[in-house]
Amino acid sequence: PFELKTGRNTKSISHRAQLILYTLLLSERYNIDISSGMLYYPRTCEMIRVLRLDDELRALIAARNEMTTYLVHATQVARPLPAPIGNEFVCRRCAYEPTCFIAHRALENGDAASARMPKDAWDAQVAHLTSSHLEFLRTWMGLLDSEESDMLRYRSELWNMKSEYRESQTGRCLSNMSLEVESTEDTGVLGSYSRYKQSFVPATLDPHRSLLDSQLSVGDPVVVSSESGQYAFVVGYVFSLEYSRIVLALDRPVRGIPKHLPGFDQRSNQDFDASKDTFRIDKDELNTAMSRIRANIMRLFVASTGDSRRCRLIVDLQQPSFSPLSEEEEEKIQAVQSARRLNAGQASVLRKVLSANDYALVMGMPGTGKTTTIAELVDMLVGQGKSVLLASYTHVAVDNILLKLEERGIPMVRLGNRNKVHPRIVQYLPSEASLASVQQLDRYFRKTPVVATTCLGV
Repeated sequence: PFELKTGRNTKSISHRAQLILYTLLLSERYNIDISSGMLYYPRTCEMIRVLRLDDELRALIAARNEMTTYLVHATQVARPLPAPIGNEFVCRRCAYEPTCFIAHRALENGDAASARMPKDAWDAQVAHLTSSHLEFLRTWMGLLDSEESDMLRYRSELWNMKSEYRESQTGRCLSNMSLEVESTEDTGVLGSYSRYKQSFVPATLDPHRSLLDSQLSVGDPVVVSSESGQYAFVVGYVFSLEYSRIVLALDRPVRGIPKHLPGFDQRSNQDFDASKDTFRIDKDELNTAMSRIRANIMRLFVASTGDSRRCRLIVDLQQPSFSPLSEEEEEKIQAVQSARRLNAGQASVLRKVLSANDYALVMGMPGTGKTTTIAELVDMLVGQGKSVLLASYTHVAVDNILLKLEERGIPMVRLGNRNKVHPRIVQYLPSEASLASVQQLDRYFRKTPVVATTCLGV
């Protein structure tokens, strides 16, 4: 392995550790012994050869085993956390110091002594937390752990179940699939989980086997593994699904696991063949946004850079405030009500939301016109020169509103995977805007008043 480091050579053990792990990964992938790698620091023009020493490798494996003990217990509520390192010099420079201290205080009832930190450093991060804050954190972190534990029970199937058994028993896998080599298509969308499209068909013909009988459907996240034992080396989404063919949109093209050809020699004749490999396609049970949700909850309580306003509203239950509407706003609502034939309840929602300084909650049964009301609200807010973040739990719900806004010619940006976005809304994805620089991307988002995504994408 050859790794390019854009920073300076800090003599950091982490640089060596990364390279040692790469030697293990490549040794497994190519089935040859790789005992060293190269680090290159272009800023200082330094090239360093790193040997895979047994003592260092042993220490890395020990650290890995220690970490997995916490992952193994991840389904427990409350889950055990690693002990604080108690190193003031390291903690002061760590970006996770605030959330680490808050987690130790709320989830483990910790204090400065158990954190092994000076009291002033500890109090700076957690002294502002009240009993209601701690209870909120414990409750919601516990609920997230419970929800995640329900998801994680499927995770081990990828490693513990043979593909044929998982397909027949659960339907969450397609086993023994062959890649149609000529099907590879590069969409050219850099950094996208759907840059490459590739087709797979059953390796053996079975007229009684239909891919449509599986639990996979268009838009589902998937992970591709080799039937020869290399797991989860490509991720993506189901682009299309037919009786005997599945097309995946992937972050990188699938290539078979290299196998040694006759006469192979590690030093003089590294001759591989990967054309005859077969694959398993599993529904991606690892694809969750729990870490992001946890981070967003923690951010409410960070002392210096957190979201204290939302903390007061959501956690402390501070009452939202409302301001009287101007005559112009009232006339606008009456005009919209007349032109769009809104009922009294919908007009009341417009008044309530437009007068809100903090937030307004609107509840309506199915069929009561919530989508139409939201579209009117977005239209009015954009007319006032405001920007709008539109979010819902499902892609369909987001796109239903965007379809109404499109009819009115309102500029918008749709964030999300193109395979899950309505065909008429695909044109509003950033990938369709031909943005060539960070400056263009910045202008693109700043000039567009409506940004829409799912809740887990926020």
